[in-house]
Amino acid sequence: MPGELKIIWIQGFAGAPPVIQGIQGFMDTIKTLEGISLATDVQYGDYATAPSLNIIKTLVQSGLEFNVAIGACQEITEGIIQGLREENVDLDKVVIVTVNGGPMDVENLKKGYIDYVLSLSPGLHGMICAQNLINYLKGREYQKKSYSPIVWCSREDWEEKLIPWFLDESWFPVVEEFVKTGQYKPELRVK
Repeated sequence: MPGELKIIWIQGFAGAPPVIQGIQGFMDTIKTLEGISLATDVQYGDYATAPSLNIIKTLVQSGLEFNVAIGACQEITEGIIQGLREENVDLDKVVIVTVNGGPMDVENLKKGYIDYVLSLSPGLHGMICAQNLINYLKGREYQKKSYSPIVWCSREDWEEKLIPWFLDESWFPVVEEFVKTGQYKPELRVK
């Protein structure tokens, strides 16, 4: 994104290990980049819409200047969007980023409310974990640590790139390849 970025970031539960690690990684990274800063301290929306809506409304009413809002999950992002709209903030003046790409995010993408998605799928993660377990039980090679693919999507390409949450057996070749090589190749999906 061009220009100076002033970010509001609404995270999940304060003190949760993944949240702590995510914040540390984010802070370490923005220290190395020019023109990117947090507009205020990291906020905690408890992975829920209502607290996130109240947080964003309070920040807008306080006069805080920001041009990027990041929601740590689809429910938080929903609260951000609702709060901005209720406060009559032009969504074209705020870059909205979400983490998930779940059903709520898909609806907001269709409406043009979200600019970017860090897409990760609990359905795909579950399939990867199951395949690793099956491989372990059958004495085949498996991943010792199971990670899921993460894909950045934009408002322009999400329909092509977003990893869906609800998967079927057509994803088995993608999962098998990922467990074997660590490479996410959605083109292997049987259609």
